[in-house]
Amino acid sequence: MTAARHWPGTLRKVVWIKPPDSSHYPSRVQRTVLALIKDAAFKYGFKTIDSSTMTHYVPGKSGDDGVHYASEPARQWASLVAIQLDQIVR
Repeated sequence: MTAARHWPGTLRKVVWIKPPDSSHYPSRVQRTVLALIKDAAFKYGFKTIDSSTMTHYVPGKSGDDGVHYASEPARQWASLVAIQLDQIVR
């Protein structure tokens, strides 16, 4: 975050896209990661998009490893993220 703030005379917007839902990591771990990102966003003044609410990982349907989404679910996720990102950067 320090690097993003040290460009005199420029305006930068930082938007952190929180990770989508996963079946690989326990809910407790996912909640902890989201809380850490939320705390950093508050501390450093950047926006976030909570993409975990846009997806639900179903093993064998969403993807195979519990983390990475297959092509079509990934495109759907990206479309939803893009809509929110457009609203933030306008």
